[in-house]
Amino acid sequence: MTHHNDNKAGFETDRDRGPWQQMPGGRFWPMDPREEDIRASDILHNLAQVNRFGGSTDAPISVAQHSVQCAMLAWRAGYNYETQYALLMHDAAEAYIGDMQRPLKSMIPEFKKIEHRIFEQIRNALEIPYCDEHTIKFFDNMAWMWEKRDLFKTAEPLWPHTPDIELPEEITTAWSWELAEERMTEIYVLMRRELCLKP
Repeated sequence: MTHHNDNKAGFETDRDRGPWQQMPGGRFWPMDPREEDIRASDILHNLAQVNRFGGSTDAPISVAQHSVQCAMLAWRAGYNYETQYALLMHDAAEAYIGDMQRPLKSMIPEFKKIEHRIFEQIRNALEIPYCDEHTIKFFDNMAWMWEKRDLFKTAEPLWPHTPDIELPEEITTAWSWELAEERMTEIYVLMRRELCLKP
């Protein structure tokens, strides 16, 4: 019988780059993210299976659906393809580290630093245009409030610090992870074609 330490099971590491995690396309080192390890297919697949709100909504809504809706809201508002693409990919790091809830993330500054380092490598690898933080946060909050309104029947009527933003009239419903991956992939391909980026 092989002896092993249960506390270390699943915590794989190597000498040069530290701990790594299994992605659909291969290994990824979250503490040593590199541009060459970024795969769009990993991001599009994983985001479709990462739940927002810690899974507390009436039906699970994925980060992929949220990302598509952010880009769509920017399109409706007349923003250019650069901004739409930036919004589509603004949560791409969550494909590698998950979606930590806002209250907890605000208390763990090291986590935010790790997320930022990963996103910078994603930005380089996938040629994501710069978009100012105010624009990203505006549409992120609009989508967040839209999701909260329609997918949280048990939520308090108004959360503290909720911005005053006009929301779409239509009701949003949660997509299956397969549909979320399909739609995010379609828009990703479209954005890159419109921006003349390599496939």
